[in-house]
This record gives sequence, C-alpha cells and structure tokens, in this order.
Amino acid sequence: MKPVMRERIMSPEETSGVTGRTARNPSFELLRVVAMLMIVTLHMNIGGMGNILEEVIPCSANFFLAWGLEIYCLVAVNCFVLITGYFMCEQKFKTKRLLLLWLQIVFYTIAIYLVFVGMGKTTFQVSALIKSFLPISLKTRWFVTVYFLLCCVAPVLNITIAAISKAQHRNCLAALLLIFSFWATAAGVSDFTDVSMGYSLPWFMILYLIAGYIKKYRDVSKKASFWLGLYLGTGLLISIAKAGVSALTQRMFGQIRFAFPFFIYNSPLILLESIFLFMFFANLTIKNKRLCRIICALAPLSLGVLIIHANEYVRTIWVPLLHPATYANSPWMIPYVFFCTFCLYFFCVAIDAVRQQLFKPLQRMTWPDRLLEKAEKLLDR
Repeated sequence: MKPVMRERIMSPEETSGVTGRTARNPSFELLRVVAMLMIVTLHMNIGGMGNILEEVIPCSANFFLAWGLEIYCLVAVNCFVLITGYFMCEQKFKTKRLLLLWLQIVFYTIAIYLVFVGMGKTTFQVSALIKSFLPISLKTRWFVTVYFLLCCVAPVLNITIAAISKAQHRNCLAALLLIFSFWATAAGVSDFTDVSMGYSLPWFMILYLIAGYIKKYRDVSKKASFWLGLYLGTGLLISIAKAGVSALTQRMFGQIRFAFPFFIYNSPLILLESIFLFMFFANLTIKNKRLCRIICALAPLSLGVLIIHANEYVRTIWVPLLHPATYANSPWMIPYVFFCTFCLYFFCVAIDAVRQQLFKPLQRMTWPDRLLEKAEKLLDR
C-alpha cells in the first residue's frame, strides 16, 4: 500500500512504524516534543519567567550548568521552523491550515483572559478583550506572530525552492547566512540587519530555505549517531567558550561581558547546533509501535503548550507557584528545572488535548480552500 502524506500545520506527517494506519513521522514528531520541552526549560532560565540566570551566582558551578542547559536548549525554535520548512516546502498551500492556526491562537488568548477575569485575577476591560482578539497583529507572543507570517509567505518560498538549481540554492543560502548570521552576529548589539537576534520573519524565512535545501539534497549516508555527536560537540564547544569568556571578563572587569554572540538564534554556532540536532532526528528510526503512538499523540499539542504557558496571565500562576529561581544556587537546581519543565509541559498538554477535541469539527471544513480556489481563478482571468 502506498504511504499517504496528510497535511497539517506544524505537523509533519508520513507513514510511521505503526501498522495498519497512516500516522505522522514519529522521529520528527519526537523532535517537536523535545523542542517544546527545551523551550519550557529555557523559560525556567530567563528573566520575567523562571529567572534562574538572574539569580545564580556568577561563575559558580550552577552558573555554568544553567548556561550549559541554555546552550543545548537554544536550538528549539530553530528546529521548529526547520521542521515546518522541511515538510511544507513541497506542499500545496491550504487556507484551512492558516485559519486553524489563527483560530487556535485567538481561542487561547480570549479564553485565558476571560478565565482570569472570572477568577478575579484581573479586571475586565474592553481594550484588553479587543487585544485578545488581535494576538498576531499586536505581537503578544513574538513566536506566534512570526510563525503565522512565515506560513503566509511559505507559498512564495516554495516557488523559489522548486525553481532554483542546487548551486543557486546553495549560493543564495551562503549570501543570506553571511549577512544575517555571520555579519549580524559579529556586529553584536548594533543589529544593523534588523534580524533581531533571530526573533524575526527574515530569520525564519532563511531557516525555511535551509530546510528546503535539506529536503531536496539531504545526505542520507551519515548515521543518526554521527549527527548527535556533532550536536553534542558543538554545544560543548559553545559552553567552553562561554565559560572562558565569563571567567576571563569576571576577573578583568569584575563582571561578565561579551557573551552576547553565543546566545542568539541566528548565531552561526547555534544554527549549526540546530541543524545537527535536526539531522539526528531526520536519520533516527523509532521501531517501538507503542512509543510511536504516544509520540504522535503528544506532538500535535506542542504549539498549545507554548501558547498556554507563555501567556502573560498564566505566567502569574506558575512562576510564583514553582518559583524556579529559589533553586538557582541549590545542588538540586538541574533536577528541579526538569521537574518544573515536565509538570508545566504535561499540564498544558492536558489543556490542549481538550481544545483539540473541540476543534475536530473544524478539521473537516472545506470552504476556506474552495474560497481560495475561486479567488485564484478570478485573479488568473
């Protein structure tokens, strides 16, 4: 029986090892799960959320452990975009996918706001309610806004990927990376390219083009262990560089300086680390059928985990409840970070599983794509 590829936003789907049914590719789905766990872990570290990096004693053992964890997890967002580009670059654009993505985002921003109003945690304001209807335009969560825009321009990127030769594709990427990765990173805080340290549409578009190149010309001769070794080695190299710079500047200036280039999404080393992890999962084979089913059930809930736990109202609940910064200088810091990450992840998964059931009837709608087809016919006249 010929494998069938189903299409859904942020849900790369191919035939897996689960017999008798068409399912998502479990290796890439596992990457989505791992990447979301990494994002939650990152949020345990950053200021405004877990705040561990703000509270840990500089150049202590926990300082280097926390930054090491940061370095290995910083690839998560890049990997999400690489997955999207890898599977969407050869797919036909579907209006329904974009609409469902928008509905999921708006559903959570409105529902969370109204729940917190009902709980008495915030006061009702018409302006706040209107803001809840416009999460993408108002950029309440940067990733959601930029990702949605990427999906809008994906058809243009797909045409480009399909039309250019391998040499043209390679040269195009080389030029873009020279400007937006190497040069932008070297320029530091000046950010003359407006790539915003990778928190931007131009960077997501570059990642999409990289994923398209991997899709068309991927080297399948290397085993998964080869790519895992490169990922771990690159992370170790960045960690050593960070430790050296931190220790040296602490001794010379009395404070840590010049760490900026190591910890931005468009840094050349972080990009390499992201690609190596992506390639590891691209070459990974998962044969356990039960594990495949669990992974493929969890992965579609990944975006929901991000939208829920990073929400400005939800943060006021889990941050003081878990208070990761309390353990910033404790021997139990790393175990506690993992504990908080898994608790928060599965709490959000449970919520999004309910939302998923509510949205099932919407999966069957066909009118958005029919409407787009009619619009295309009118434009072609």
